[in-house]
Amino acid sequence: MDGAKDTNDKSNAQDYDFQRWFKTIQQYEGKASGKYEDDCLLFGAESYTTVRWIGNERGYAAEETWAKSTIDRENNTINSNSRDGYTKG
Repeated sequence: MDGAKDTNDKSNAQDYDFQRWFKTIQQYEGKASGKYEDDCLLFGAESYTTVRWIGNERGYAAEETWAKSTIDRENNTINSNSRDGYTKG
């Protein structure tokens, strides 16, 4: 789900139904399927993200980073606390 949306070309923008994706994925690959003890971990799914990238693309992260994010389901966003090119917990 990460990187599929072109942020540079707004004329080509596509909106995704992350809530529906989340429910479908968890139905077949999460606890609801009866095959697993836990739900599937999702990356890049707006407020339905259950795992996230720490740091930047070069692998650098702040020493105090520990993966805390604030989720706002109403606005379908995640505050990953990005500072100086990497996320900070």
